Amino acid sequence: SIDNKYKKEQLIKNYGIKGTSKLLEIKALKFPWSFPIDIMHFFFKNIAPLMFAYWSQKFFKNNSEDSNIYKINNSIWEEIGNKMKEISKNMPLDIGRLPQNIYKHYVGFKAVEWRNWITLFSLPLLNGKLDKRYLLRWNKFVKAVELCLQYIYINNDLNEISDLLNEFYFHYEK
Repeated sequence: SIDNKYKKEQLIKNYGIKGTSKLLEIKALKFPWSFPIDIMHFFFKNIAPLMFAYWSQKFFKNNSEDSNIYKINNSIWEEIGNKMKEISKNMPLDIGRLPQNIYKHYVGFKAVEWRNWITLFSLPLLNGKLDKRYLLRWNKFVKAVELCLQYIYINNDLNEISDLLNEFYFHYEK
């Protein structure tokens, strides 16, 4: 009918989906189990930059909504950024992109730089700068990311990842 044709055209226009994927015809693929969770976008391109924005008072457009309890002053971020730049002089090249000054270059950070920020730099560089309560919860996130980056999961890893991420999430949602 004309109504159905119009609705279909609207759906295609709005969502860009014209039909089922040809991948569904491949018998060896099992949806959604054949596709791993995309931690690069979830952790490295979303949560890490959002937490940086939250801690540096750039999270809300109206700064009055930012909470001072999580705030790290610009001078401290500048110090952290300078330490990252200094560290890069002694880093092996096999870690990927060398660390840049997060204070100056966070907008251009690639996923690998956010991964390295999370797993290598954030805990030691935030220690003494971020209140211990919040650093402890960030540590839960870091541990979960490290577990997710493993090539093989053993025993209770998935439950531990879930517990760590839930603790991190519920702490910041308060």
